[in-house]
Amino acid sequence: MKIKIFESYSAYQKIQIFQKENLGKCLYLNNIEQFSEFDENEYHETISNVPLAIHPKPKHILVIGGGDGGVARECLKNSHVESIDVCEIDKNVVDICKEHFPQMTCSFEDPRVNIFYEDGSLFLKNSNKKYDVVIVDSTDPDDTSEPLFGKKFYQDLSFVSKENTIIVLQFEGCFFNNKRLDQTISSIYEVFNYVDFFRCEYKRNEGAKDEYTTFAICSQSNFSIPKNMQEFFKFNNKYYKKIINFKKRMEWLKK
Repeated sequence: MKIKIFESYSAYQKIQIFQKENLGKCLYLNNIEQFSEFDENEYHETISNVPLAIHPKPKHILVIGGGDGGVARECLKNSHVESIDVCEIDKNVVDICKEHFPQMTCSFEDPRVNIFYEDGSLFLKNSNKKYDVVIVDSTDPDDTSEPLFGKKFYQDLSFVSKENTIIVLQFEGCFFNNKRLDQTISSIYEVFNYVDFFRCEYKRNEGAKDEYTTFAICSQSNFSIPKNMQEFFKFNNKYYKKIINFKKRMEWLKK
């Protein structure tokens, strides 16, 4: 059962909140579920903890998107973190999440967190700061997030990156369009010297199909995956055939 408890339109998108049985409150943007209270921690822990575990000293973090505060909340748990810049295009998302999801937006009260209400692509070009970890916590591709899924955006990440910066890109929505998936993966491999993929798995209801979110992790310098994180990098599902093939091809090229 799903009950709508909030709806509004910002300059960028439709924002809705539903109350769902067994899942609690859920945020929807342009009719696409972003997270539920029941399992948002699974997503935010995975997208944050993996890159912060891989980088030896993740002091300065950039989050593109992340207006719900979940990624910032998880990053703050890392003892190395000194600053987190959150670049969110839609201030309405932040304000609405502050009202309905304070357990996530509480991260914005920490003095180490700064919010910039700006287009992510423009932020990259105008910033004079270099980050240790960049997390692109975008929605699935739509009119608002489209610029965050192209080769030009991946190239522009160099403006805020060091040689060993770890970059994470969320691109699960690309799996619903084979052409987009091919273009996205190809662009990632063209731009970055080292690429791997990991995923977050959700088990919502007994007997229901598992749900996943897929991420690319990229850098211009080689990186190693800690043993306690390796489970996130395993792809055994036919749904991920393209990624499995890409990974095999890259392993062959390394030999």
